[in-house]
Amino acid sequence: MNQEEQYSKQLKELKKQQKSLRKYLNRTNATLVDYLICVGRANRKYLKNALGYSYEHNYRVNVLGDMFLNKEKQDKEARTLKNIVEKDEKYFSQYIENLKKIFRKINKQISKNSWEDPEKELKTRLDLVAQVMPFMTSFLFMEKLIADKVRDFLVKRGVNKKKIQEYIIILLSSSKLDNTTKGEMALGRLQAIYKESDKLDEGLIKDYLNKYAYKTMHWGAGKILDKKELIKMIKDSDTNETNAEKELKERNKGRKELIKKLKLTKKEKDFLEVAREYGFYRNYRPDIFDIVIWKSQKLLKEIAKKKAIKFEDILFYSEPEIFAGKKISKKEIEKRKKFEYVATYLSETGYFITTEKKHIREFQKILYSKSKKEITQIKGAVASLGIAEGIVKKVNTINDIDKVKNGNILVAPMTMPNYLPAMKKAAAFVTDEGGVTCHAAIIAREMGKPCIIGTKIATQILQDGNVVEVDAKKGIVKILKKK
Repeated sequence: MNQEEQYSKQLKELKKQQKSLRKYLNRTNATLVDYLICVGRANRKYLKNALGYSYEHNYRVNVLGDMFLNKEKQDKEARTLKNIVEKDEKYFSQYIENLKKIFRKINKQISKNSWEDPEKELKTRLDLVAQVMPFMTSFLFMEKLIADKVRDFLVKRGVNKKKIQEYIIILLSSSKLDNTTKGEMALGRLQAIYKESDKLDEGLIKDYLNKYAYKTMHWGAGKILDKKELIKMIKDSDTNETNAEKELKERNKGRKELIKKLKLTKKEKDFLEVAREYGFYRNYRPDIFDIVIWKSQKLLKEIAKKKAIKFEDILFYSEPEIFAGKKISKKEIEKRKKFEYVATYLSETGYFITTEKKHIREFQKILYSKSKKEITQIKGAVASLGIAEGIVKKVNTINDIDKVKNGNILVAPMTMPNYLPAMKKAAAFVTDEGGVTCHAAIIAREMGKPCIIGTKIATQILQDGNVVEVDAKKGIVKILKKK
């Protein structure tokens, strides 16, 4: 089946499912990661091992980073998950243990520095990454289930409605530092030393690169940090020092006092402990893809050479394209690197990707048929309390962070560690996805800035130059002036 025949089949399926498709998030994945997301979440064996049950996810569309899924099937999965959680009190604990188990397998596999068969080794690593994917979609529902359960604790105790969201944030905030915060602290230390002494600490630089070189990547996109770039970050950036450890102690103290005040039962306390661990691993989840790529550089270079693929291009091939040694034009690769493509996954035909403009336009015409012009406000979940007014700056990729100026409202599909310079300047954050334990929520609370997450449509509705009010008490973003 040639490209046009495959496209015709995908277009036919798109029209068939059009009414049921909804945009769930925007994410700029490297092609290889995009492929693994598709095959992993459609594999019933992986689903069963991860979640304890399987379901049909036969279709998914990615248009320039916008991810569309079948809403009917997503709703069915949400109901299934809710029913399981209500019947099985230990489900959350088992869910986390299953995720930790696959992470342990991955970390063990990528610690290998030699192999007899490089292709077999890469397939093993990619297969393990694919096994993480069933957790991806469930995270869309899991966080809401956790928040709803905590809300029930509070309602049962007669907590004032105005205080419920604030208490949920306190009770679910992480009790330990995540890798993002640790990396930020390490970088801040390097910057402070340079600022005070005009010297670079070679030992700390080496230690940073050994632990956090993958942090300049996200979902396979971006480049692994090298010494030259790290030194540039140290010299060119303002000091990045944080009081994260002190703030963590204060949050933990505040949470203990609140738990005591609410007189939570042991059962409820145990649930909160699991929920906070969930939050930690939720934010570690995207790291695992970049860590695998980072730790597989030697392996990927070996295979790229064997397949006559440029190493810097290999992440923008799908897995079948890599092993088939398929030759992809430079023009095609450059478009994929800019995420100028449509990719679909249908169980019957597998993964399909096209960068043809006429194909992209046709998909856009079908999927973006509804007008958004009349919308004057959007709603989401409050992740950090406060109110701010400012000019919108959309950050879809790392390339957009420089346009954020002091006092702007940062709007993004989701935030990531390398957005931190822009987040420091912004007055508030608004995201399409995420819950109270996501990266944007954690950083907002650390910085004391208003944050509304999980709006689903912020990046579609809000445009650069719009003036908005972010009311992170009511969870409303109001458009005051359009560009």
